[in-house]
Amino acid sequence: NKNFEDEIKRKNAEKEIRALKKLKNHENIISYKDSFLLKREMVENICIVMEANKMNLGTYLNVKKGQLSEPVCRKISYQILNGIGYCHLNMIIHQD
Repeated sequence: NKNFEDEIKRKNAEKEIRALKKLKNHENIISYKDSFLLKREMVENICIVMEANKMNLGTYLNVKKGQLSEPVCRKISYQILNGIGYCHLNMIIHQD
């Protein structure tokens, strides 16, 4: 049985997929590869396949114990702002 919360989750997943498809081919944004509906018993899940990433920023900061040089911070900040700028150019404001 589908309830209101499931419908909201489905719509959010579909919105995320549309945004990811729009943002393909940018060096600072993990790329969308595919999506599919996985049905098991009475449960449906939307699966999103994305480019594999070795390490996210949180893990990187943990490995470095939060101690980064100014040039490294500058590079990371540039990459983040470059990705955000590309999102905004494509009329997408993302919570990540």
